[in-house]
Amino acid sequence: MLERELEDDRCCRELPADELPPGLRRRLGRGRGRHWTGKVRTLKAVLGSDCGTVINPAMAKGQLEGGLVKGAGYALLEGCSWDASGQLRSRGLPLDAKIPGFAEIPPIDEIETFFAETYEPTGPFGAKGIGEAAMNPVAAAYANAIADAIGVRFYELPITPERILSRLEEG
Repeated sequence: MLERELEDDRCCRELPADELPPGLRRRLGRGRGRHWTGKVRTLKAVLGSDCGTVINPAMAKGQLEGGLVKGAGYALLEGCSWDASGQLRSRGLPLDAKIPGFAEIPPIDEIETFFAETYEPTGPFGAKGIGEAAMNPVAAAYANAIADAIGVRFYELPITPERILSRLEEG
């Protein structure tokens, strides 16, 4: 569904830390929305990064996959709500916490990773950071995949089944 995005040179803007070169992160996803439940199932993900020289490919791949899982939680599950007096309803207790499971991520054989072949002269051995930046574009990719699937765009997170059903009912 988002294959056309592969040809698009635009990417999300990142705020680099002092003295560190910026990296490029790109997330593409394909999913299926179930109109009758509002649940989102991720079918495939293509994860890419420009982290300079990839020193440890397995670890870099793991960073991207971990960023996908963390980003899926942010996009689909994690949220705060307040009561009428402005008090936070969720206190972050384990009973309130929702974490991504198999329903929120694609099967491991449907996750593809790739890395831009670049060299950063200021980084160790030509490398750049990958860490937390791996999750940054995930929520936007989910929002775009959901919009492609059901024709409704979401601008606030999390994109829960209840919000999906509510927006579908609005027309």
